[in-house]
Amino acid sequence: MSRDEFKERVRQSRAPFPDQRFELQEVLADRRAVAATWLWTGIDQDVRATVYYFEGDRIVEHWQISDRLGVFQQLQSTQ
Repeated sequence: MSRDEFKERVRQSRAPFPDQRFELQEVLADRRAVAATWLWTGIDQDVRATVYYFEGDRIVEHWQISDRLGVFQQLQSTQ
């Protein structure tokens, strides 16, 4: 994904939640990966976790744990 594509993805994901905030809760790291738990507030309030995998100084993979169905349901209830 290019930088411009990433910027557009972020813009689209923030549009439904103009007042959203992210609060980093905890970060754990080793040589190849960083795991972070974070609180997302806006329409909902939920703790999520993301694990980033690195090769050198680049992120090559990531996994995210979140309640996307819950967010989708909240988006539908606001329309």
